[in-house]
Formats: sequence, structure tokens, C-alpha cells
Amino acid sequence: MGSISPAPESSGYESPLSEKQDKSEVSVPEDSDQDGVSDILIVKFSANDADDPRNWSGGYRWTFASSVPAGFASQLLVHFHLDAELVALTITLFVMGFCVGPILWGPLSEQYGRRAVLIPCYTLFTAFQVGAALSPNTAAIMTFRLLGGITSSAAHPIAPALIADVWEPSTREKALTYLGFLSFIGPTLGPLIGGYMAAGNLRWQWVFWMLTILAGTCTLLITCTQKETYRPIILARKAQRLRNETGDPRYRAPFELVQKSTIAATLYKTLAKPFVMFVHEPALIATTAYLSFIGGCLYMMFEAFPIVFEEGHHFKSSSLGLMYLPLTVGNIVALIFYLCVTQPDYERKAKRYAPNPVPPEERLTMAIWAAPLFAIALFWFG
Repeated sequence: MGSISPAPESSGYESPLSEKQDKSEVSVPEDSDQDGVSDILIVKFSANDADDPRNWSGGYRWTFASSVPAGFASQLLVHFHLDAELVALTITLFVMGFCVGPILWGPLSEQYGRRAVLIPCYTLFTAFQVGAALSPNTAAIMTFRLLGGITSSAAHPIAPALIADVWEPSTREKALTYLGFLSFIGPTLGPLIGGYMAAGNLRWQWVFWMLTILAGTCTLLITCTQKETYRPIILARKAQRLRNETGDPRYRAPFELVQKSTIAATLYKTLAKPFVMFVHEPALIATTAYLSFIGGCLYMMFEAFPIVFEEGHHFKSSSLGLMYLPLTVGNIVALIFYLCVTQPDYERKAKRYAPNPVPPEERLTMAIWAAPLFAIALFWFG
């Protein structure tokens, strides 16, 4: 922890009136009086502050629910008297929840912290899996699938943000690559697990009981081991602790000095701003359209595989799951290629373009090569 001193040159805390203050800090006019307190002291992280997530140990920082029901599609069809389209909708409603959740959970995590969003969301996700297992009718299981997708999607905006909280930019790229790898293999292994469970004559409810166990375990791990990583929230809590310990009300974190938004402004930032950015940013439109197409094709394959291999080639449910493994193998090959070829090439470009940033287009190299291969693979499968 940095030293406690009102002096402007203190390593831990700085007055906002200091001429040496960094431009990124929150400034307070000389005649300001925040809560009747003048001469506010800004709380900052010192060089080796143990509270700073980027100073945590490397071991601590390194420390498939969407598609599993695909293996029980036939049981769902018989139990709820569904046609094939409604079975597909029951499975994909989970993914549709991903469209809604991140818009809410991302901004909320920057207002209240990562833990404050992750723990309630995963607790609810666990509860919704119980609801799905006990569903008495079609409407109930569809509702719980959608709600499960919305709550589990908290990890989508928060996990990359958490990585950005704890890793420096030089290491962040590799950490994000591992995150993407782990996020992808879940949906590809899910049908394999579900298929073997169906082949073992387990009832379809056991899929959701298994997800309840996994989600509950993850919730306990997050609750017991996951520290808060959002730096502005940590500094705000640190400032509050210093005010309590010293009795000096002048300590403030930059997060506390920012003017609080009105409810209308908060709703705009949370709900409307992502759509405004989408419309005004051509690069974002192109990237979103491409990723949406890739994701749509992925889940289309999850629905097509049972038709092609069970009906067309007479595979058993347990053997059907093996057909999803090439997706996992391909993901592993892509991960190795990225770590061994793409990332080192990008690091060389970073040195070449320094001190300017690398043009964003340089990140598209792997996609330029992979996109034609993706089209060829779909044609080959067809």
C-alpha cells in the first residue's frame, strides 16, 4: 500500500491540485468543496500495491451448457410432444439469451464491480437449471433455457474485462486466446457428453441436473476465490477504508469524484449506446456480421449432425457425439497456430510500427486465411 500523506508527490495518493497530476486523473477546481471537504486527496495504486490486480501472483491470475441437450433431442421431442423445429428452438434459446445478457451485465460490472455481477448471475443460472430439470411443460423449459442463457452470458463481457484488469497488454493477448479456446470447446464437447448420457438410458432431466452441479460448483469457486478486479471499484473501497481508519474525509478515489449519471443516462449507456455504436461503426458492423454468421453456422451444425449421421448414416447416440470432436481438434490447431505464428508476427509488427499503434487491420491476417477454408469445409460437408 502506498504511504498516506497529503503531499502532492506522495507515491500512493496525490492531490488533484498538483501541477504534476496526470491528465487522466479526475481534476477538482481549486474552489471546489466536495461534501464540505477541500483539499481532496486522490487515492491511487503505488508501484507494488498488493491491492492492484496486476500485482497478483501469476499462478493466481491463470487460475458447455449451450449444446449439451442436443444429445437428448429425441427424448425432448417425445416427452413434450414437440416437432423438430421446437426441439431446435429449445436448444438454441440458450444462445439467444447471449444477445440480451451482455448488454446488461457489461455496464453493470463497471458500475458495481465484477464480483457483484458474476455471483448473482451464476447463482440464478444454477437455479434456472433446476427449473429446467423440473419443467412440467414446453413453455417452462423454454423459459428456463432463455433465462439460463441470459444469466450465464455474464461471463461473455466480464471474462475479457477481467483479463484486461489483471494482465498487462503484453500478456493480455495470450490470456484472451486461451479464454476463446475454452469458450469454444464447451459447445463442441456438450453433444458428446449428452449423447453418451442418452446412450446410457439416462432421462433427459439428468442433463440439467449435471449442469446444476457444474454451475453450482462454479458459483462456489467464484464466491470463495474470485477477488474483485475492477480497479476503480478497488480504489473506491480503499479510499473508504482509509477514511474509516484515519478519520480523514479528504481521501477520495477518482471513481467517487465522477458525477453520478441519472437513471435515464444510465439506461441510455446500458441499452441504447451499443446499438448506436453498431450503426455508426462500419468496422463493428462487419465484425459483428461475420461472427454472427460463424456462430449461426456452428449451431446449425449442432442441429444438422443428428439428421445427417443418425438418420442418414445410422449412427448411435453415443457414436454421434464423436462427430463433434473434429471441431475441438480444429480449435486446438487454431490455438497452436495463433500462439506460434500469428502472435509472434503481431509482436514484430508492434516493434515496426512503434511508437504508433499497429493498424487494426493487421489483426485480420488469420481470418483472411480461415474464411475461405470455412466456406470450403461447409461445401465439403454438404
